[in-house]
Amino acid sequence: MQLLATNLAPRGAFRISVTAALLFVAAGACGLGALVLGACRAAAVGDAQLSRTVPGPEYAASADAALAALPAGLTRFPGIVARMLDVDVAAILLEERDGRSRVVAVEGAPEMRDRLLEPHERLLALARSDRTGTVAAAALNGTPGSLVVARGGEGRALGGRDLEVLGVLADVVSAAADAPVTPDLLHGVAGQIDALAASLGPVRGELRWRGGDFVGLVAAVGEALELDRAERAELELAARLLDVGLLRVPVELLDRRGPLRLAELIEVRRHAADGADVLLRVPGLAGVSLLVRCHHERWDGRGYPHGLGGERIPLGARVLAACDLWWAITGDRPYAPAVDAEDAVTELRAAAGSQLDPDVVDALLGVLAQPRVSALA
Repeated sequence: MQLLATNLAPRGAFRISVTAALLFVAAGACGLGALVLGACRAAAVGDAQLSRTVPGPEYAASADAALAALPAGLTRFPGIVARMLDVDVAAILLEERDGRSRVVAVEGAPEMRDRLLEPHERLLALARSDRTGTVAAAALNGTPGSLVVARGGEGRALGGRDLEVLGVLADVVSAAADAPVTPDLLHGVAGQIDALAASLGPVRGELRWRGGDFVGLVAAVGEALELDRAERAELELAARLLDVGLLRVPVELLDRRGPLRLAELIEVRRHAADGADVLLRVPGLAGVSLLVRCHHERWDGRGYPHGLGGERIPLGARVLAACDLWWAITGDRPYAPAVDAEDAVTELRAAAGSQLDPDVVDALLGVLAQPRVSALA
């Protein structure tokens, strides 16, 4: 992944300030289907856990229905990019056969949509030439094109962490462009889920608790926050696949009762990014991968893997973070016993505004306060 960031000076004088190459380790292809898609339903054998702790209804669609409702196209990604990087303009440029680039999707500069740009003006055209600022671009993988962002002079310069996130987002856009959501594609993915679902359960017990009730809780919170069906579909699939990255973590670390050493903690914390990298290789799940990657970011910016904070964290990931905390503290863990519902609510409220988005916490508590309307296994 090649990235280029340029400081913009008044009257169009440009100076190259940063050139960086980010290398991402892709998940191995061997066993990928069983690794990822088996986790979707291998968790279902633990559905009974939530039935004793969460009084909310089960809203979640089946995995097949969630796949069928996934959003299609690239037009939503510039908005996601603009929020995550806090930039004024974000655009996806795809190269034409004549060497020019077409702006296929853009946020913050609607007049640029469908514009054809000459090679020399790809960055200049999206910058505010009358203001000092920064523009950065990341090449797409597999598809000739780039992801370009620009920030006005009144904002901070794009730093190294911003460029890292830009590279990640370019990978997400690349995956979405390489494997656009189509009925035929999703039918194939759904078939793999059905064929490989049961393969992981007996092997990695810690994945069993990510079952339908957890997905139902996440879906109910998404509905309370008025997410549309496509957004909820991605959220529900992310809930099913939330901890797929833990398959790379030795079982003994997950079962450790004592504190982890720093190197071990770093290894465990890699699971969010590792899981996202795996999901990027599954057709149609580019948006899902982003939610999985960001579900350990914190509202106060002290989370991982990128230190995003506030509304820069995708809303779906904020929902996953809140539901994940509730699920963890109300269930038995190797390193801590379950707490009762009243204490769990207190802990959840205490995390609002620091670890968790306060609005998401309110929505989750509203769901938890609802009477049960469906029988759970």
